[in-house]
Amino acid sequence: MAMNNGEKVSLWRLCRTLANPVRLEMIGLFFQYNQLCVFETAELLGIGEGAASKHLQLLIAAGLLEFQRKGRYLLCSLATTGRTSHILAGIREIFEEHKEPIGAVIGIATAFTHERRVALVRLLSKGHCNQLQLYEGTGISGRALTRHLNKLVRRGFVGRVGDGFRMVEPTGMLAKELIKYCCN
Repeated sequence: MAMNNGEKVSLWRLCRTLANPVRLEMIGLFFQYNQLCVFETAELLGIGEGAASKHLQLLIAAGLLEFQRKGRYLLCSLATTGRTSHILAGIREIFEEHKEPIGAVIGIATAFTHERRVALVRLLSKGHCNQLQLYEGTGISGRALTRHLNKLVRRGFVGRVGDGFRMVEPTGMLAKELIKYCCN
């Protein structure tokens, strides 16, 4: 029986887990191989078993991998159900379409690696807001608000409109799934 932690992980924690080149390389391996144990994963990546184990634990905790025990082996595979299975489908799309998929995934994921940016996206998903409305709706200080908004604008999730900001329709499955995860 495949298992993961079963709990919904906060979006910013999930994206912090994704925003790591080694963990994304691991996900790429799981796109190629249905199931891998810690030793196989470490060997394929050329890293130590301890490091591989730690990265796999983080991917399991985020709900991106499922696992089952076979004797003394822990066999991991990609999550096939739940919200993260849709996020993995978006990552697969990027791996299939981009020459540098790891950088592309990190670029998208880092839009959501802070809980303040997640709060801004949730508020903006309800409609256009000016900076005062965003401040009142999130409690984020002026300088931090500007910094987080600028990051969301650079990542293509938020656009400037007149005196305020609005959500931009995301392109690509991963961006769309992260917005769904954020706002539902």
